[in-house]
Amino acid sequence: MADEAAGSLLAHYEKHAPDVNDGEYANSSWALVQLYDYAVHSRNGEFRRRTEALIRGRMLEPESPPSLETDAARPEFFSRFGNWAYLVAKTQGASAVAAFLQKHPLPQQAIRPVPLLPGIHHLAMNWSRAWALRALARRAPDAATRARLENAYLEHVRAGMRQHAAHAGDFMAYDHWVPQFAVYALTE
Repeated sequence: MADEAAGSLLAHYEKHAPDVNDGEYANSSWALVQLYDYAVHSRNGEFRRRTEALIRGRMLEPESPPSLETDAARPEFFSRFGNWAYLVAKTQGASAVAAFLQKHPLPQQAIRPVPLLPGIHHLAMNWSRAWALRALARRAPDAATRARLENAYLEHVRAGMRQHAAHAGDFMAYDHWVPQFAVYALTE
């Protein structure tokens, strides 16, 4: 069943080009990193080759890349840049990650946690940024960049924990989904 679901999603992206600027439920970066992880986990070489071809062909050099700076203005649950950076960090080699960081520098202001906007979806934004920052930190080209990104990851974790303390107990709006983002960011 998992093979069938993954194959269907991969076939969709082979027919309908993924885009790094897809938001929320349609986030192509998120879907492709999960497909990549599934291909690795299932040891399906053909599935992995097709997934990697999509990533190389459509996701590494977008015409209009997202940025971390735009996260604070969007009442979404995913960071578009964060999921894109996460995809790059999880699927590409160290030299590609170094080139990504050079081409898309992350100023200190941009890697601070975002303040909350009205609405529940934004409660997960810092968690999605956290998993991206951690993945980039692990693949960063030098110790100083690794430390800076790891510290930013920890700031996002602390922000998420504060948000959790303020919203825990509201099952319908928060408890049924935001803690999943936290678990992913903490265990990934």
